[in-house]
Amino acid sequence: MRTYLSHVIMGDATTLVMDVTMAQTSYQIAIVPQFTAVEIHKSWQPLIDKITELSGVSLSLVAYPNIPSFEQGFKQGEADFVYMNPYHMVMAYDAQGYLPMVRDVALLNGILVVRKDSGIAQIADLAGKTIAFPAPNAFGASLWMRAQLTKTHSVTFEESYVGSHQTVYRQVLTGDVAAGGGIQSTLNKESANIRDELNILYQTPDVPSHPIAYHPRVNLAVANKVRDAFLTLSQDSQGQGLLKAVQWTKPVVTEYEQEYLPLKALKLETFVK
Repeated sequence: MRTYLSHVIMGDATTLVMDVTMAQTSYQIAIVPQFTAVEIHKSWQPLIDKITELSGVSLSLVAYPNIPSFEQGFKQGEADFVYMNPYHMVMAYDAQGYLPMVRDVALLNGILVVRKDSGIAQIADLAGKTIAFPAPNAFGASLWMRAQLTKTHSVTFEESYVGSHQTVYRQVLTGDVAAGGGIQSTLNKESANIRDELNILYQTPDVPSHPIAYHPRVNLAVANKVRDAFLTLSQDSQGQGLLKAVQWTKPVVTEYEQEYLPLKALKLETFVK
């Protein structure tokens, strides 16, 4: 239920009535823009249509043009459900109280790629060079990666934020940058011609993968219907195909306190931009 303000005219006075409620019948689900809006729609819309069918909850897809606008959106609580990266989950919980409900069983790590013929064989070879990242707060590809390179490996480098994972890989290929941050699932979606020219130089430690979270204004019964619909997808070949299209293997239940709150202990605040 959502509460709306209503003006009631009583003589000369206008009274605000707070108990006017309407049942929400449709919900928005926002997808982190790791890919273009066209690609997100192509891969996610069939899955969302199936979730609507299974849950009885009407969902409409929201695709933001870039990660900064996506971050602004969830900080303002624009979408009812959001598919976001692990540290976005921390940010969304702090800003609006979003709660995770389901994620892929596979864990997430960032990858750092270089051209095969670059001559770069170890992280120390990147000292003073430019590394491309999709956006400052893209978790595995940028935030977690930059923290590891700086804090664990003590490498000083120049940062270049290029907007998407696809652009990262292409700038590495063209030699515009020495290396680039990404994640395995986005690299897997590239053509063999691109993958064959790149080496994975480094992988970050694993963390829980991107969750789908719901805003606290969403009725719990509604959120549970959507969660349960996701959990059933891996039980048949059609659902498995829909999951594969968004780089998922098997949805599992997740909770904030157990899986995402610990990310605060990593002290990534200084790397958030």
